[in-house]
Amino acid sequence: MFQLFLLIIYVVAVLLDITFGTFSEDLGVGLLSAGVSLFHILPSLSLTVRRLHDIDKDGWFLLFLLIPIVGPILLLIWMLTPGTPGENRFGPQPAD
Repeated sequence: MFQLFLLIIYVVAVLLDITFGTFSEDLGVGLLSAGVSLFHILPSLSLTVRRLHDIDKDGWFLLFLLIPIVGPILLLIWMLTPGTPGENRFGPQPAD
């Protein structure tokens, strides 16, 4: 739900950038959309680490994103994996 909410806000920011003329076609980003992206970096990182903890993986596995092609695919597979049932080394299973 967080990613859907982020996408909606980002699309609205791009539309506002185009309307107000602050969208740069050369850079492919506008003033408002860049601000939205910067504002959501930390919450996105923290939710990804929390999801990694749900499947009993360390947050440092987020650095796999730096490996071209293979890293993002592996992280996507992990994000789609069901969480560890019960308690793991990061604590109890979060409520559904």
